[in-house]
Amino acid sequence: MGVTTFVIGIQPGNGAGLDQDQLLAMGGTPENTILAVGGFGGLDATFLNRLSASICTNRCAQALQRDVPRS
Repeated sequence: MGVTTFVIGIQPGNGAGLDQDQLLAMGGTPENTILAVGGFGGLDATFLNRLSASICTNRCAQALQRDVPRS
C-alpha cells in the first residue's frame, strides 16, 4: 500500500518565494502539496478546509477502485 506524503508550504508574509519544484518533489503530486500564503497567518479556516479536503478522503473507496480489475 505505501505511504502518502503531504507537504505544507508556508509562504512568508514578506513576499519571499518558495521553491515550488522542491515542494512538488517532496509531495509527489500537486494534490499533495498545500500552500499557506501570508506566513503563519495564512493558516486560517480556508486553509484548514483545503487541508482537510486533501487529507481526509475515503481511503477505503480509493483502495477498492484501485484494486478492482478493470474490464
